[in-house]
Amino acid sequence: MGNDNYNKTLSEKRVKAVVDYFEKKGIQKKKISAKSLGSTTQFSKGESEKSLKMNRRVEITLLVAEKTKSLPTGNTEKENIIIKKKENGFVNTVEIRNIVSHELKKIAAKNIEYITPGEMKKGEPGLIEAVVSESILKNLIKRLNNSTYKRISGLSDIDIKGFILSGDGFLIKKLQGEKFGKWAWEVTPNEKGISSLTLIAIIQIDPNEDKQTYNIPLYLKGVDVKSGFFNIF
Repeated sequence: MGNDNYNKTLSEKRVKAVVDYFEKKGIQKKKISAKSLGSTTQFSKGESEKSLKMNRRVEITLLVAEKTKSLPTGNTEKENIIIKKKENGFVNTVEIRNIVSHELKKIAAKNIEYITPGEMKKGEPGLIEAVVSESILKNLIKRLNNSTYKRISGLSDIDIKGFILSGDGFLIKKLQGEKFGKWAWEVTPNEKGISSLTLIAIIQIDPNEDKQTYNIPLYLKGVDVKSGFFNIF
């Protein structure tokens, strides 16, 4: 019980430090909201230093204020509605993209298994896999329907179109993957050294019938590329 009280006090101090920091930067205190989620939102469980390091973070969400412009005189009411719709769609799409990225990364660990080898050999192909839960989109929309985001129109009009594997110094060939389920790539390293492979989600957002597609990086894993049997240099 004593340890719980200590952690609670420590969390409260950290939250206050965040608020104080932004207040000193000129942001009004009433416009800042900060809270501790250390006990409820964890990227890694356990008490090892590695687990604690992954959970020791500060996440900042900036809400973009909608800018209003004076509408041109002489326009019909229908033309003004179209202008407003386009302006709102653009602002909302930017805000939605940030929120979707934030929430998708939170649920990624429970819905996607990303399998990469820690070591590969130059010029020798290897298999990289990702297993994507069929319920990931349902879980994402459930989070986005939270009352915190109710004010944003079009937030639930999203779809996960697929996944991409990306990495400098690799030749990447897709072998398998249709939206959900198992994804697989044949990956051949072209350079020695530590390189990274990033799993990216392709997200389509459709606010106000204006489709926008975004690539959202979810996982980045390092791979140690050694010399192959025929590559000593």
